[in-house]
Amino acid sequence: MVAILAMALPMLLLPISAPHRMAVLLQPVVWGIAYGAMPVAMQVWLAKTAQDASEAGMVLFVTNFQLSIAMGACAGGLLVDGTGIAHTMLAACAPVLASSAILWRFARRV
Repeated sequence: MVAILAMALPMLLLPISAPHRMAVLLQPVVWGIAYGAMPVAMQVWLAKTAQDASEAGMVLFVTNFQLSIAMGACAGGLLVDGTGIAHTMLAACAPVLASSAILWRFARRV
C-alpha cells in the first residue's frame, strides 16, 4: 500500500513542480524506488495468500504484470498524443489511487 501511494505522489507533484530542478530530479527517484518495491511486495503477498497454489499464483502475477504494462503503454501513448504529457501524468494517478483505495478496502491482513 505504501509503495502504491509513493508512486502516486511524484506523479501528482511532477507537473506542478516543473520549475524546481531538485524536485524534478528527486521525484522520479522516489517513484522508481516505489516501483521497484511493487513486484517484490506483490510476490511476497501472493506467496503468503496462495500457499498451496503458489506456482499458479505466480503465473497470474506475471500475466497481470505484462498486461498492465501493455495497457498502460497504449493508454499513455494515446493520452500523450491527445492531451500532452502533463495531463497524462495526472491521468496516470487515477488508477494508482483507485488501486490504493481497493487495496485499503478489500485486502486481508496477511
